[in-house]
Amino acid sequence: MDRIEKEVRVAASVEQVWAVLTERKYMEEWFSLGFKVRELDLRPGGLLLLDQESKQATLPARIVTVDPPHVFSYQWAEAYPGAEPTEENSTLVEFRLTSDGDATVLRVTESGYANLVIPAGREYVGFESHSRGWPVFLEEIRGRAEEFALK
Repeated sequence: MDRIEKEVRVAASVEQVWAVLTERKYMEEWFSLGFKVRELDLRPGGLLLLDQESKQATLPARIVTVDPPHVFSYQWAEAYPGAEPTEENSTLVEFRLTSDGDATVLRVTESGYANLVIPAGREYVGFESHSRGWPVFLEEIRGRAEEFALK
């Protein structure tokens, strides 16, 4: 119960999937299921600022890894809106892209739940909720990357 791992095969190149995953104009589209991207500083230590409009919350995330076009990760404290992510209050989200012939395997891993205390009323950010949510976001990324590949 510490780690969520989900993956999807995308009919697009690694570079195309990377663009959809990390370029603000695309990120705003696939993240729009639950968040609005307010700021994106795509470098280790950079800020990814998200608004969760349905919960009236702002979530600062810190980018950990940017290794184009294979690894992108960030740490976020979704259970603690407005808080800077730390080891105690956050999870690490990591995307890995692997070439698979003329397609890409996109894997997302979210870890750090074992030691995370989620405040009452914010259970929707827990392990079970995110286990159901990541496949939805991956499908959004897949669809947008495959559209991008057709252009």
